[in-house]
Amino acid sequence: MSHTVRNLPPPFSLDTPILILDPSPFHSEVLLRLLQNAGFSRTRTLASPDGFPAETDQDSLLFLDADAWSEMPEKTSRSRVVVTGSEKKPETLAEALRIGAGSFLTRPYTAGNLQTALLDIALLREVEGSAEPRKCR
Repeated sequence: MSHTVRNLPPPFSLDTPILILDPSPFHSEVLLRLLQNAGFSRTRTLASPDGFPAETDQDSLLFLDADAWSEMPEKTSRSRVVVTGSEKKPETLAEALRIGAGSFLTRPYTAGNLQTALLDIALLREVEGSAEPRKCR
């Protein structure tokens, strides 16, 4: 079984800024290590929305815990959003898509699941035919 993400889809580069928002230090650390093992160098974690930056780079990629993302203000609107959680409940998925999330990453995190989430975001951007990510909320 592969433990790294291979063949990153465009528009991702290893310099893509990544922010992980998850109240669980364990889950944040697992996802952080997967991303770092994949070669991403600009990653950081937050335990609560309080420390979320007022502005995010439009090329940034956000991994937001399903229980925490509902508290996020509209400052996520120019970012790529992957909602993370322990299960894919239909109502959670529907709400994530309603606010503009591009994918859902289910725990336990694996390199394969991460690869799928990155592909979802890349395909969404290609289908939309825009360099601008979807607006959240």
